[in-house]
Amino acid sequence: MAKCSECGGDNAKKLSVIEKLGSSSGTATGTGIGVTGGGIGVGAHSTRTRSKTDAARESEFHSTVDIKHGVVGTIGPWVSGAVLLILWYNGEFWAGLIVGFVMLFLSFFIDTFTESGQRASDEWISAYREEKNTYAKTWMCLDCGYKWVGKK
Repeated sequence: MAKCSECGGDNAKKLSVIEKLGSSSGTATGTGIGVTGGGIGVGAHSTRTRSKTDAARESEFHSTVDIKHGVVGTIGPWVSGAVLLILWYNGEFWAGLIVGFVMLFLSFFIDTFTESGQRASDEWISAYREEKNTYAKTWMCLDCGYKWVGKK
């Protein structure tokens, strides 16, 4: 455990540890027999449960890195929308919708193989890894809720 610099308490843990320790899961089962004027009934149930403490919910990892696209993936939705509007204006709504979706799909598909798309993907992966590494080094005081990034 680490010492909190905010309140001086000794009840601090890494966020990943808090998330794991604050989560619990289990199974609740039961059976029963009932007798009424109309007959006899037998029943059984099984329920899986999962719960988290407030600290575990607060310490979950949530990425804030935006998805990045290359040139084709950035321009593709605008071109698809323009084609849809032109065909819709000319009375071909369904054709415009189909062509627009096909163009949209193709723009993102082509974007994965272009140099700018690869560069954008590499930037996203790098930013995500950096965020994940920061999360792995972040501590939280369970007494006051203060968070800080440690060295390890």
